[in-house]
Amino acid sequence: MRVSVEKSHFFKNEIEYLGFIVSRGGIKTCPDKVHTMLNFPAPENLYSLRSFLGLASYYRCFIKDFASIAKPLTDILKGENGKVSANQSKKVKVTLDSRQYQAFDTLKSILISEDVMLAYPDFKKPFDLTTDASNHGLGAVLSQDGRPITMISRTLKGNELNFATNERELLAIVWALKNLRNYLYGVKHLNIFTDHQPLTFAVSDRNPNAKLKRWRAFIDEHNAKLHYKPGKENNVADALSRQQVNLMEQDSNSDCATIHSERSLTYTIQAVEKPINCFKNQIIIEEAENPSKRTFIVFGNRTRHVIHFRDKNTLLGTIQDLVNTNVVNAIHCSLPILAHIQHDLVQLFPNTKFKYAKKFVTDIFDPNDQMEIIITEHNRAHRAVQENVKQILNDYFFPKLEKKAKEAVGNCKICSKSKYNRHHQRHKIAETPIPSYLGEILHIDIFSTDSKFFLTCLDKFSKFAVVQT
Repeated sequence: MRVSVEKSHFFKNEIEYLGFIVSRGGIKTCPDKVHTMLNFPAPENLYSLRSFLGLASYYRCFIKDFASIAKPLTDILKGENGKVSANQSKKVKVTLDSRQYQAFDTLKSILISEDVMLAYPDFKKPFDLTTDASNHGLGAVLSQDGRPITMISRTLKGNELNFATNERELLAIVWALKNLRNYLYGVKHLNIFTDHQPLTFAVSDRNPNAKLKRWRAFIDEHNAKLHYKPGKENNVADALSRQQVNLMEQDSNSDCATIHSERSLTYTIQAVEKPINCFKNQIIIEEAENPSKRTFIVFGNRTRHVIHFRDKNTLLGTIQDLVNTNVVNAIHCSLPILAHIQHDLVQLFPNTKFKYAKKFVTDIFDPNDQMEIIITEHNRAHRAVQENVKQILNDYFFPKLEKKAKEAVGNCKICSKSKYNRHHQRHKIAETPIPSYLGEILHIDIFSTDSKFFLTCLDKFSKFAVVQT
């Protein structure tokens, strides 16, 4: 390794490095680089828009709520524009509307006027993580001794918009811990500040909400202490989560050039076409005036639970006792009932498989009736085994249906006459005698390549070969 004297700087209080000013006090933007933004023209094509957003995004850690501010511009890059190559991007014209012009001017003015210096992390000192959540976004500031180290923010999306206030506040903490892992992993002291006082109860052992408890367990992995900080003192994080709300309200489904990997927050049970009769543990739920619960065995190895309920609030407790963690648990009920129980059910049994069976069909116990159903269905169209099984399961169920259907198809004379062998007949390789001495059997052949001909001779006993042109 060689050091270039021309590119080296010694005894300097601060230096420019990769577009930043690095000094003893911290890191800030390079004025020369940032002030080039002042004369940056409004993008007229896709190429110039990508260039502007790339430059602005490079300094996003200095800009509060960069994602929501840049959102009108990043929306242009979606869809077909996102597939345009760099070579063709100059040919794609871009016309900014008033909302996009406002975002463009706002980013330019912030980059030019902001004078924020980010401090260096000292891993021997405690870290302070201040978080906040609004109806539309999350914000977080990591700091030490009151000086910011980095700032992050993003919009809420999808199911997160329906979260209760305490869920959103706790989500902000979990999201911040995951995205600031490179700073916080392994630190000894971490203080988390939130302006939502009820959150201290939400994460306590008295709260039965399983999701919040799981998030609290994730927070405890970081050896963190949770503190309440009034909203009037939580200015920075509050601004990060609420700034430019009017922009986010127009389309809050995108995180505007902020892409993070998050643990799934959706707890849904997969729906299947197979009837519930096929599963080992069957839970059938119906609403009725007289509550009851019955359990019985079907076909010797299938457990069926039939629940009649009147109060939805007691339904989950009844189902808990019927879940078998060793097999797939199938549930058959109306969609409103499923929507009421599935979220809590999956949380209570995170490692147990559940399926929502749309159908509950008639059980056929008599073997003669079983065979009659198979033959009747097969003779209707003489279709393949899988097609027959699929059609039968729309109305009936009995064990070993596929095996019995295969036997019925195999015994069908009409199908046997129409069926032909799709495999080529393979002839057996003829056996040749084994020689007992040299020269007893010789293999002689002639072959050619281009204009040359060759005579080959192989002694089968010794495998000695001779080639003559």
